Amino acid sequence: MSHQPQPPGANRNQHAVTFQPAPLHAIAQGNWQDCLPPLWPREARRAKCTDAMLKRIIGVHRIEPWLAERLVQPMLAELLSIGLWKISGDGMYAGLWPGPPGAQCHCVLFNPLSKAIFSYGTHHGEYDCGVSLPARAPRLWLPAPRKQEGFPPPGLDLSGWRHVLRASATSPVRITWPALEDFAARTSGRPLAPHTLGSTYLTAAGRAHRLAPVMNSLPQRHDAYWIDDQGPLRLRWRVAVEPHQSKPTVTQIRTADGPVTRVRAHGGSNGTRPAGRPRPHQ
Repeated sequence: MSHQPQPPGANRNQHAVTFQPAPLHAIAQGNWQDCLPPLWPREARRAKCTDAMLKRIIGVHRIEPWLAERLVQPMLAELLSIGLWKISGDGMYAGLWPGPPGAQCHCVLFNPLSKAIFSYGTHHGEYDCGVSLPARAPRLWLPAPRKQEGFPPPGLDLSGWRHVLRASATSPVRITWPALEDFAARTSGRPLAPHTLGSTYLTAAGRAHRLAPVMNSLPQRHDAYWIDDQGPLRLRWRVAVEPHQSKPTVTQIRTADGPVTRVRAHGGSNGTRPAGRPRPHQ
């Protein structure tokens, strides 16, 4: 499929860029024209992205590194479907997802020759986005980390990526891939699969909010704790606290037994110690 730039008089973007993280700064300063997307949406699965872009997404939205890697291609696919696209004089493409007046929710710079997404920008983190999402998340197909799962079945909606991004950005914790595997095994008895990964993450991130009252009282120093979420199916979450991280990280999830609400994940009798009487940090 060949795309030709539309006349600049089309002028579909009426909002001035006031905040200028790359690549929004480049678009604000450069000579860009409105155009059609450079790829069909189904071709987004072949796109690559740079490590620098992944780090930007992780940092801006405060989400898990493995999840950022999984969400890039669904994001591009939906941008190719409904986003605003511009082209520069040297053939570089920019895909934009307009947000509130004067803002962009998501923007990528894309090289169609190498099929590489090499820059990302936004006016705000997803946790601070005022755009409402549908109450019910569409089904989302996501491959597992480090695996080539092929392409999603025909007709499967990819727009659920935004719900997963919002859930991760607003969650009080980051959930590692092994911890999400634990959650799936203990709540459904089944391993994660591309067609269940998104919905499983949404459920786990929602349940993680039960941990917030306890975590607010944790010392902000390098340590790890087991926290009982007190849910209908009681789960115990291993939460690692790293002062330099934006939020604690869940590294393991077990089925809870016994009355303990919160214990240290190491030290003390049988590998645990009540968090109310922590030993001196070493």
